[in-house]
Amino acid sequence: MFRASLANLERYRAARGGDLDEHLGGLLEKAGRVYVDEDGDSTDADGSELDRQDAAVAVLNASTLATQVRVDLATSLEPATPLVVDDIGCEASDLFALLLAADLVADDEVTFACVRLGGWAALGPAIKVSGRIESFLSPELLDGMVADALSDAGTAAKVAGEVLRNVNSYVSEDDWAALKAVAKYADKHAVALDPAVVVRIARVGDGHNDQDVARMLRLLDAASPAAVADHVIETFKHLGGPYNRITNPGDSFEFNFDDIHDRLLRILYSENRISRGYPRIPKRRYSVTVN
Repeated sequence: MFRASLANLERYRAARGGDLDEHLGGLLEKAGRVYVDEDGDSTDADGSELDRQDAAVAVLNASTLATQVRVDLATSLEPATPLVVDDIGCEASDLFALLLAADLVADDEVTFACVRLGGWAALGPAIKVSGRIESFLSPELLDGMVADALSDAGTAAKVAGEVLRNVNSYVSEDDWAALKAVAKYADKHAVALDPAVVVRIARVGDGHNDQDVARMLRLLDAASPAAVADHVIETFKHLGGPYNRITNPGDSFEFNFDDIHDRLLRILYSENRISRGYPRIPKRRYSVTVN
């Protein structure tokens, strides 16, 4: 009967050019571990200690096995840690999340640079497990995956604060999916955005049928520092009618009468951009004229 020891594992691999094939993988999975605790389990024919790190990496790269099985087998080898991540295949799975949870790899930017090569399927689970992600989070790490990060509660809890404080760095291109995710998260969690960022979101969302006008008005109203007239006008012009008529001198039109419209229109009035508007009762509409 095959004993799933490190010595037998390495002899098998040596006979097959270093590979850990499906047959050997099946034997190891059935055993549930790689044995290193008895005499001869971890030494070669000359009595020299075998490289447990190398064997662990070979096991982790055995893609025919489930990720949890691979990590359990690698852990049973009791290798020196952290393992060298460059030797481990960066795949679209939770492999690195499991490695982080098992303390087999370093929780640092080097590991995560490898993880992101596996896409969101790899990066998302790893962010959730990481205890240090906030210390090395960067625009490069989340490039192209900001919408994913903010749409998942588990990852957003760790990265949203940094992303929303630095939207223009984390979303350097006019990526509507990413900016919409920023808007949705900020609105849902009452996070104040810079008014220039609100203007940018409105501009990029112009023409998209999922631009949420009410949300944009709430974000503009809650912006920090407070929005000025230019911010209000630049946002309005990208929200469709009647808001986009705000750039037409002499034009008169109506808005819904509510607290948010009232506060935003007061900003415009205070800077002489509109004539005083009045609530029209019982229509509950706010009438304004552009100066």
